[in-house]
Amino acid sequence: MIAFVTVAVGVAVAQNTESVSECDPDNVVYRGQLGRSFIQDGVSVSEVTRPVFIQCDTELIALTGFQESEFRFKFVGEVRIVELGDTLYADTVVYFTDTQVGEASGNVLITDGRVVLTAPDAIFYRDEKRTVFNNGVQFEDSTTVLTSRFGTYWSKEARAEFDSRVELRQDSLYVSADTLTYLRDLEETRARGHVYVERTDGELVTIFANTLFHSGLTDSSHFAGNVDMLQVSSDSTGIDSLFVKSQHLYLTQSDTTVNVVATDSVEVIQGNFSVISDTLTYIRSKDGASVLTRSYGSPVAWLDLTQITSEDLRLTRVNGLLDSLRADGNVFVAEYDSLLSRVQQLKGRTLVGLFENDSLRTMMVSPNAEALYYMEAPDEGEQKATRLSSDRIVFSFKNGELIKIGSYVDLDGEYYPANIVDQAKNLSGYRWEPERRPDNSKFREAWLRRVEQRNRHMQL
Repeated sequence: MIAFVTVAVGVAVAQNTESVSECDPDNVVYRGQLGRSFIQDGVSVSEVTRPVFIQCDTELIALTGFQESEFRFKFVGEVRIVELGDTLYADTVVYFTDTQVGEASGNVLITDGRVVLTAPDAIFYRDEKRTVFNNGVQFEDSTTVLTSRFGTYWSKEARAEFDSRVELRQDSLYVSADTLTYLRDLEETRARGHVYVERTDGELVTIFANTLFHSGLTDSSHFAGNVDMLQVSSDSTGIDSLFVKSQHLYLTQSDTTVNVVATDSVEVIQGNFSVISDTLTYIRSKDGASVLTRSYGSPVAWLDLTQITSEDLRLTRVNGLLDSLRADGNVFVAEYDSLLSRVQQLKGRTLVGLFENDSLRTMMVSPNAEALYYMEAPDEGEQKATRLSSDRIVFSFKNGELIKIGSYVDLDGEYYPANIVDQAKNLSGYRWEPERRPDNSKFREAWLRRVEQRNRHMQL
């Protein structure tokens, strides 16, 4: 014989047909089959099999249900909760009708058909459409897998707020951080604290920062605070590494190019080229055939042993090899000659350098070009100097050594023989600051320290 039991809380029981906007949380339906009542720890408990529970827009079924007090219900075995478009599965759920809070445990799974969250347990707040995870959680949709030790998910907004050992994985993107917010519908990621990112789009890009904002819709990222970036790419010429340090870095990708913009205290190292500046732009074709590095805001650059200062500096690589260098605005070139213990100098408004097989072939400065060049004098241990001014001065090189100096239009010059060579004064605007040059070995050491710190942090 099958008995039918109906238990009401607060008011008379009735099937809830009210709309969500007219929801009365005191109107609760709780019914089931094979009901019985018993005393447990001095409290009367009502038990039913195959319970059905309804409160507003929330419906729950399970194998067994217990009403343990006026407001406390416990459901055990194949528990399923359906609320609007969301469904929760668990082994056990304890639900409080007065606060509309449920505590789910054992194989918890929440889904709306597009998103799946799994966890060992969870607390869900029906009125707020919010679920809290305190013992680990995994979020997964068609493009993203997100895991952490703690988290909160707002189902109405499709928003995940995850904390502690957070890791996000997408097709070509990996992010780890202390805390991370993911807005599914907008495809936005906001990460904070010990941010580490890997991108694999033809080349490997790894980035450390304090914060990250990433838009999946535009495939763009903004990093802020103590940013370190390492990009490693390979082609027929070998492996090329780009190091960037800054306070802000913007990374965007199109079908054909990778674009980087770094601002605020920028330091860059790429092969034998390094630069410090206020702003840097880096544009690399996806096939690696061409790379343009451009610096603004009084950059100071070093190419091998040569230092270049200007207002705007552009370096182009083709097929992995240096192709051209252009500097504009108050250009000053200085190079320390270790044999003579002198600084060779060149200045003008614009500089254009052309390369062949990664070696400087010609360098032209114009207009208002000036040069101060030291040479060995015929007598051993003596030096002489020449100071030139012209509309244009052209230097020719072979295997990295200067072989010819040419000057054109309005040539003027001074010659300083050995006996008065020390009277040759530096060109106006003289700058020689080798101590400011970014150090490759120090950058690598600092990078490895950040990798070690991140690994330790992820294990805490």
